[in-house]
Amino acid sequence: ESVSRQVASFGCGGRTVSLWICLFFRLLQNLKEVDSAVCVNSVVELALEHCIEKLSDISLNTSDFPVGRLAKMLSHGVKDHELANELFSSGPPNIPENISVVFEKSSEPSCVTTGHVIKARDVRVSRGVKRVLVVAGDIAPDSGHVGYRGLVKEQTVTTVDSKVTVDWNTKLKSFLGSMNVEVVLCPGICEVDFMNTGVVIVQECSYDVLDQITGDNDVIPSIEFATHDDVINLEFEILSDSLTIVKSSSQSCYTILLRGLVESGIEKRYQTFLGRMKNAVRLGKVLPGRGGTEKHCSKILSTFRISEEDSSRYNLDNEEDVFLMTNIVSTQLSDVFLKVANLTATNTQFDCLNSDFSDLSFDDNDFYSELDKCNEDEGSCDVLDDLSSKVGAWRLALETARVLDSVKLCLKPFTIDNNS
Repeated sequence: ESVSRQVASFGCGGRTVSLWICLFFRLLQNLKEVDSAVCVNSVVELALEHCIEKLSDISLNTSDFPVGRLAKMLSHGVKDHELANELFSSGPPNIPENISVVFEKSSEPSCVTTGHVIKARDVRVSRGVKRVLVVAGDIAPDSGHVGYRGLVKEQTVTTVDSKVTVDWNTKLKSFLGSMNVEVVLCPGICEVDFMNTGVVIVQECSYDVLDQITGDNDVIPSIEFATHDDVINLEFEILSDSLTIVKSSSQSCYTILLRGLVESGIEKRYQTFLGRMKNAVRLGKVLPGRGGTEKHCSKILSTFRISEEDSSRYNLDNEEDVFLMTNIVSTQLSDVFLKVANLTATNTQFDCLNSDFSDLSFDDNDFYSELDKCNEDEGSCDVLDDLSSKVGAWRLALETARVLDSVKLCLKPFTIDNNS
């Protein structure tokens, strides 16, 4: 789960990286059985960097593609990909930094709106500019974070007797009143009754949205730590019965409002798609998808050789061992890329793209012909991958596999008997 969250920033799906981690881990395990004094990790890293360097030289330039076509090719089956036109058509200098995605069960068409959209359940914030406090946790008598003060307990919320609760509630209401707070946004729950106090509590907000709303200011860990400096002015607009738009004068932000009758993880898939779009437009490097790039990497590895400079940098002195390990790594890493290419080709049957994927083979020259197809008119090349997502996924997966490999060495088998 932690790895998947990190990979999201590269615009690559967690399942894909999990596959790479498993394959890299198995590769490292197999290479350890080879009788060689050469560092396995160094050779694997050099071989992977060799692929990345070659791909960087032959990648397509995104400036050759209209934004609408680029969005379609990078969407990988995500519906409403044409909404990206409204966000990316202005070109690289104006790509929005703060983009969030919200799903609403509705038969209305999807759209892009300025500002952040929050799901205000069971409460209603009136229109206009409000004084707002953003809190990172629950709003409860014993809510806090370990390490901030001695009395804070590990539990998020604990039961306390009614007398203490009343005292805390009274103190909190007076505290918020002294700062003229009108709205409190938090990702957790609120155990305080704020009826008839003039303060609206919006619970279960997205962490990402709250982080974007506060901008350069840190989100306070507990409401008891709030000061006047933590109160910010935000403008609220009513979008629907359950959705509210929040705008800040200090930053520009956008929300993709996806509407449909079935959610089925569309928010997460669309966030991944936006990551691919950001990378592709900013860095300008894309490659043929459907496993074509991985298959080409398998071929690239057949020409992999360790240079004298790399040999010196990694202290690879024994030429015979270096030659042996290089050939073994090239062969096995080539098999890893080929396996991913075949799995990708098998699994990327995107019905919504109405494409014919019956012929998924790539011969020696097919990668370059696929590059040419992508540069032709719309319809010649259906699926693209952005280079930075692939590179980020490979490097993160290899590093994770290394960690798992080293941890495995530290684990000792143990048995549980009646005396333990």
